[in-house]
Amino acid sequence: PFSDLVKMFEEERNDQLTAGLLFYFLRAKPLKTFYKLNVHAGLTPNDIRLFFEPIFDQAESLKISCQYDAPKIAVFLDEINTSSCLGLLKEVLTDRSVYGMKIPENVFVVSACNPHRGNSVFVHEKKVKSETWVRGSYNVHRLHPTIKFLIWDYGFLDSQQEDDYIKAKMEMVSGSINRSLAQYLSALIGHSQKLIRQYAAEHLHLAYEFTIDISKKLSHSCVSQRDIQRVFTFYEWLNKGYQKYKELRFKGQEVSENMIQERAIVVALGLVYYMRLNDKYRKKYANDLRKTQIYKIRVDEALKEEMDFYSAHLSIPGGIAKTQALLENLFCIIACCCTSTPLIIVG
Repeated sequence: PFSDLVKMFEEERNDQLTAGLLFYFLRAKPLKTFYKLNVHAGLTPNDIRLFFEPIFDQAESLKISCQYDAPKIAVFLDEINTSSCLGLLKEVLTDRSVYGMKIPENVFVVSACNPHRGNSVFVHEKKVKSETWVRGSYNVHRLHPTIKFLIWDYGFLDSQQEDDYIKAKMEMVSGSINRSLAQYLSALIGHSQKLIRQYAAEHLHLAYEFTIDISKKLSHSCVSQRDIQRVFTFYEWLNKGYQKYKELRFKGQEVSENMIQERAIVVALGLVYYMRLNDKYRKKYANDLRKTQIYKIRVDEALKEEMDFYSAHLSIPGGIAKTQALLENLFCIIACCCTSTPLIIVG
């Protein structure tokens, strides 16, 4: 084994051993020490067994190659309570075995789960008074009682922590723009997160007849760090396009760098937040966001200009009306394809 060669080299160094070490290094291939399983409702016990098979083999291989201190293999099971295989996952996490096969000592398993917030079926079966754009719950199963003793409740970011996270992300992507502008753009994102939660709480209260307190609690998860990340993804794509094709995008208009940056953020906010809302809350969001803006670029107007620009450069067959729904779908498809962002079009 390679470990024996290293030990020999430590005891007696010579050219032959040095050449042997170099030979091993040149032929060496990196070994995988991190495995992730995205758990979902369609996952079967056999899928979990097949996932762990190469991990067991890798763990044993590392123990043989590194006899003195075998490297750890990290296994991450994401969103474990979305699956119906909780009995097997309980065996993995608490009993450290898979179908009775003991998990090697150098394999460390960690998992993540979503909090169980009541009966999802009950929430959806309640009589809804109006069209709904936000759900009061999500489909997760109750964890096995023995797993509950292993839980460390991460909680969620409070308002200040979320703002700090947004500012830190903005510093990573904003490049050469000045600090005050970066802080302003960050504030628009943070304000949007708060507005969507506010609208969701109001909507859940009216649509499902929940109490105000329950509605506020349920509404917190309607936006998350994933939405913030999507805003930055779209912002970078839009800003790059505006800078590269400035003459084409802003014909005859005098636009400052700050206006371009705000427009990129506003359109990104439109894609992430505005598009999910119904007509009533779209108007509210456009008006509420505009109150905090410097250049007063309305999100609905900016989105319309983007949709008109892209549709003008597409070959749409005759007889097809350029309706608002069609233009929104086309623009979202283009934006999501260009940024590798998942998209679900309903209807």
